[in-house]
Amino acid sequence: MLKTKWMVFALVSVLAFVLAVSLAACAPHMSVIPSSVTQGTTFIITAADFQNGEKVTATIGAVTLGTATASSSGQFTIQKLKVPQDIKPGTVTLTVTGDKGSRVTYALTVK
Repeated sequence: MLKTKWMVFALVSVLAFVLAVSLAACAPHMSVIPSSVTQGTTFIITAADFQNGEKVTATIGAVTLGTATASSSGQFTIQKLKVPQDIKPGTVTLTVTGDKGSRVTYALTVK
């Protein structure tokens, strides 16, 4: 009986680990080109692992910079996003939020 309980515990532990790794591998992520920007200039966001057809919004604080819809593979690109002139130099949080619950942030350097 003890051996059976141990085997069940081991199996559940392995399954929990596999699930955690799988979920982490599928978490939304994005790249920003260029990785640092100057006030008033444009940049591009490319992202993956959002949900199929998810409508996404890119923001810095309360300022909406752009929107897109994720493809069937969960990818999207938003081009020609402009850094507002009133954003002070330093590191700001660029956030992309989807209407199906996906969310990712990026520490954007504004020069």
